[in-house]
Amino acid sequence: MHQLTSAELIQLWERGHEMPPARRAVALAEAALAGQDGPAAADLPIGDRDHRLMLLRGRLFGPRVSGQDSCAECGTVLDVSFDLGALAAGHAPATTPVAVRLGKRVLRCRPLTTADLIAAAEADGPDFRAGLLARCVTGSDGQPATDLPAPAMAKVMSALSAADPLADVRLAVTCGECGQQWDTTFDIASFLWTEICATVERLLSDVHVLARAYGWSEAEVLAVGPRRRQYYLQAVGA
Repeated sequence: MHQLTSAELIQLWERGHEMPPARRAVALAEAALAGQDGPAAADLPIGDRDHRLMLLRGRLFGPRVSGQDSCAECGTVLDVSFDLGALAAGHAPATTPVAVRLGKRVLRCRPLTTADLIAAAEADGPDFRAGLLARCVTGSDGQPATDLPAPAMAKVMSALSAADPLADVRLAVTCGECGQQWDTTFDIASFLWTEICATVERLLSDVHVLARAYGWSEAEVLAVGPRRRQYYLQAVGA
C-alpha cells in the first residue's frame, strides 16, 4: 500500500474539500491504492473500499481509534476506542453475489459500490434506496428488480450487510452510568478525513512559521523530517 508523503497528503486534502463525501471516499481509497492493479476504487464493494481506508489509516495514524459518543438516556459523554487493525484483519472480500429468496422469487444481489451510491444520489429520484437497489438487484430474468415492496427491500439490505460487513460497521456501546446500550456507526471515510484535515492544518501551520523564520519554500519545509522540523519550531519559539 502506498505511503502518502506530507506533500501528497496536502494535495489530497485540497482536492477533497471540493468533493461530496462519497466522491471524497473514492479519492481517499484511490490514494491508498496508488500503483496497484485491480478495479477502480469507485467500483469496489463498499466494504473492500473501506478496508483499504482502514489500512491507510493504520499507516498514517496507527491502528488504535479513539472517539466519543453520548448517552441518549442520561447525557453522559463516553470514550469509545477499539483496535482498527483487528477489525481490518478479519475482512473477507465481498466478491460473490448474494441470493435472496422472496417466496418463489429468487433475487441476485451484488454488493453495493460507491459508484452505485453516487449514481443513485445524482439521479435525484423520489426513493434513494429503491434507486440504489435497482442498480444491484436483478430477478431470475436478469432484469433490475424495481418493484420491491418495503419488507423485501429490508430483507435485501440485511442480506447485503451480512455479506459485506465492513460496509456498515456498528460498535456496541454501554453507558457506565445508567447501563443504556446502543450501537454507534463508525464511518471510516469521514473519520479518516477529519484526521487528515487536522494533520494538514498542523503541517500548513508549520510551513507558515518556518517559511517566515527561514525563508524556506513549502516544499523545503515539508522535506524536513518531523523530528528536525519540531526542533526548528522550538528554536523559533513556536
